[in-house]
Amino acid sequence: MRRFALWKNEKILRKTKFSWVALVPKIFQSVFFFGGSAAIFGILLAFFLFPEKIFLLGISFFSIGTFSAIIYFFKIWRTPVLFVTNKRVIFRHKKSFWTGKKVEIRLENISEIVFVKKSFLNSVFNFGSIFIYSLSGTQRFRIFLVPNAQEFAEFITELCDQKEIEDLPFEKKLEILDGVVDFFEMSAAQREKIAELESPENRGVFEILKKERIFCVLRNKKINFPPEAICALPNEKIENFLKDLFSAAKKNDGILLVGV
Repeated sequence: MRRFALWKNEKILRKTKFSWVALVPKIFQSVFFFGGSAAIFGILLAFFLFPEKIFLLGISFFSIGTFSAIIYFFKIWRTPVLFVTNKRVIFRHKKSFWTGKKVEIRLENISEIVFVKKSFLNSVFNFGSIFIYSLSGTQRFRIFLVPNAQEFAEFITELCDQKEIEDLPFEKKLEILDGVVDFFEMSAAQREKIAELESPENRGVFEILKKERIFCVLRNKKINFPPEAICALPNEKIENFLKDLFSAAKKNDGILLVGV
């Protein structure tokens, strides 16, 4: 159950609970502490009120205390504790009846994410610890007993990289996109030339011409552009005209018009 408010335009991308290994010490705690305490109370109650039923009451109270505690801890274990949204990482954990813990960090404030598997049991049961460090160095999250810790840490890392790219100017995004050989921003005269040479049926190009900025991209493979961009293929005549403007253009390279 989620117990925090989402920000505007924020959505949960992934969440997880503790590994089932976290239940093992809780079971022992339920038996020896809660069950034992309940049994002692039942024995004392029987000693003063029902001496002949001292064993029965002791066993009954022990069973009630033990299973009540196990059900409670199981309910807590089933509740997700680590949430990753498109804006932040949140760790929220109810430790006991009275105490809880909540820490969070924005994606852009994360400097490093490390996962740790120290023991043989970590590898066998596929759980580990995740350490999240802030840019300021003053904040560090330590989250233990995370199932699929490596996969979860890599997901957060990838999300932080995407967030970092989203904040870049569009020219910088083009520079790091796989498949982009070269590009330039088109001038007003070049835009007029494209409008003159392009066929009216190619509506995609004319939609791009309405954009504030247009880039001519030389590519050697399919490219996944950022969501704020729209792309279109010009006709062969325009492609040849634009390709001549690139000194590094090869025969199999293609031209793509990108508007933002």
